[in-house]
Amino acid sequence: VHQCQWARSKNPCGMWVIGTKAFIASHIRKWHTKSREDRKATKCRWDGCDVKEMLKDSISRHVVSVHLGEAFFCKECGEESPRKDVYEQHVERSEGCRVAGASVTYRTEIKMVDAHEALRRGGAVRSA
Repeated sequence: VHQCQWARSKNPCGMWVIGTKAFIASHIRKWHTKSREDRKATKCRWDGCDVKEMLKDSISRHVVSVHLGEAFFCKECGEESPRKDVYEQHVERSEGCRVAGASVTYRTEIKMVDAHEALRRGGAVRSA
């Protein structure tokens, strides 16, 4: 999991989030979007991000690839792809790489959370 750095007034969220586009999109919708915000374009509010405006539908992909640093490494040739769709294009072009698979890495601090252990100890677990 990753620590959410979405900030509105210089205070990052701090909740732990799973680093997938679907989970990030759900988290942003639930915790960081006003109910009347229905614009097509929006600003990334991740702490330290200077991207002025992007399509609202692209925010989760932006957070995962830019801020969490997700990358896909082909196990056959070692080529790095910044996003899953780019990796899939790579294996389409490279017959030898189609069956090898990919390793997924992140360039940010990741915390492994054992939810069962956290609950056993009485720790609060908040979901997106």
